[in-house]
Amino acid sequence: MRPGRILTSLESRPTPALPERDVADLDSSRISALLQDGQRWSHGAVRVTATQPIGAEYGLSGRTYRLRIEGTGSAPPTIVAKFENAEKLGRAVAFREENEERFSSWLPASYGFHLDLEADRGILLMEDIAPATQGDDLIGCTPAQADTIVNAIATLHGATWQAPGHRLGSRAEELAARDWEPERWNDRLTRAAARYPEVISARVVQRLSDFPAEAATAYDELDQEPRSWTHRDPHPDNALWRPDGTVVMLDWSGAAVGPPAIDVGGLLFGLCFRADPPRRAADITAAYVAAIRRIGVTTTAGDVEHAAKAAVRLQLRGTLGWTGIDTDPAPAGRALALRDQQPGRIVAALHWLDG
Repeated sequence: MRPGRILTSLESRPTPALPERDVADLDSSRISALLQDGQRWSHGAVRVTATQPIGAEYGLSGRTYRLRIEGTGSAPPTIVAKFENAEKLGRAVAFREENEERFSSWLPASYGFHLDLEADRGILLMEDIAPATQGDDLIGCTPAQADTIVNAIATLHGATWQAPGHRLGSRAEELAARDWEPERWNDRLTRAAARYPEVISARVVQRLSDFPAEAATAYDELDQEPRSWTHRDPHPDNALWRPDGTVVMLDWSGAAVGPPAIDVGGLLFGLCFRADPPRRAADITAAYVAAIRRIGVTTTAGDVEHAAKAAVRLQLRGTLGWTGIDTDPAPAGRALALRDQQPGRIVAALHWLDG
C-alpha cells in the first residue's frame, strides 16, 4: 500500500478552538437528541468528551468533526458530525434515505440529522470509519484500491440505472453550466498558461482556445445517456479503506441523479490522468463495464468510453478554470500542491480525448 494517513478512532491530539457557530450544536444534550430523533441509535444518551476537526486538508466539503463520546452498553467510542449548508446536506440526506441500506457496505451509517433552512445550515451524525486509511488524491492509490473505487461507483450506477429519457422520481439532475463566456475562458486559460508554461504550452493553448464550444456539445451527448444516482466527485480523497481493503466512499453532498458518465469522467481524472496512474483508462472502463454487467446492466466498453469523453470535456473545462482562477487568499499547502497537479491532468485528458 502506498503511504497514507492511518486514521484511528482515538487519535490523541489537542482540540483546537471550534467555530462559535458549531459549539452549541456539539453540546452533549443536542447530540443525544439528534441521535434519538434519527431512530437508528440504540445506545441511549451520550456525553461528548472531546472534538477533533477531521478531513479539512483532504478537501471534504463542509466542516467535519470526530466526537469522542461516552454512552451506554456497546456504544462506539467515536462518531462523526458534519456541518454543511442546507442544500448540500439536504443532498446527502436525500441520497442516504434512498440508498443507504442497499449500499451499507461502503457508506458510513447515518445516525441523525437536522436541517435549518432559515439559517442555511445543517448537521449530519455518522458512523466513524476507523481504523482506516485515508485516500489521498495527491499521492494516488494502489491498483487494488483503484479497483475498489471503480467497483463501488459502478455498483451505485448499476443498482439505480434507468434507460435514457427516464428519471428517478423527482430527484434533480445537475451538470456544470452549459456555456462559458469567451472572456471568462480566455482569462482562465491565459493565467493557467502563465503559471504553468512548461505544461500548458503554446500548442496546448491553441488546442484549448475554443474548448468551451466543444465542451458545450457534451450536453447534447449526455442528454441521450442513461440516468442513475451519481457521486459527482469520486477521487481518492473521498475514499477510506478499512484494514481488510474494502472501501468506504465519503462526501455525498454533491450526490445527484444524472448521467453515470459524469462519475466515469471523474474516475478517469482521479485515477488515470495523473503521474504514476494506478490504472490505464481502458482498464477503468473495462472494470466498470464488468461491474455493472454483474448487476444486469447491458452496455459496452465503447458506449461507456463515448459517454465518458463527453463528461471529460466538461471536467477538463472546469479543471482549467480552477487552474487559472485567482483566489483570495491564494492557495497554499496541500491546496496548492493539488492545483499544481492539474495542468498535467489536463494535458493527459487531451491526449485521451484526441487519441
